[in-house]
Amino acid sequence: MNFETGNAKITAESKVQDNNMYAILKAYPALSIKIGGYTDVASAAAANKKISQERADAVASALKAAGSAAAQI
Repeated sequence: MNFETGNAKITAESKVQDNNMYAILKAYPALSIKIGGYTDVASAAAANKKISQERADAVASALKAAGSAAAQI
């Protein structure tokens, strides 16, 4: 997944990846995933930590909004 620089907004190009992850989770209901968020070094460490968490939360929220079970995420 890619995000806009400096925030947790998922890029339009990454929406297809969100759809792919949703399809996989739907096809394999026993599957669970762990989501981690990462940043570049453009910001201070504290800001990057916050953005990383927000990015992970954004992906989880997008998957849940698509219909993925919370227990899988």
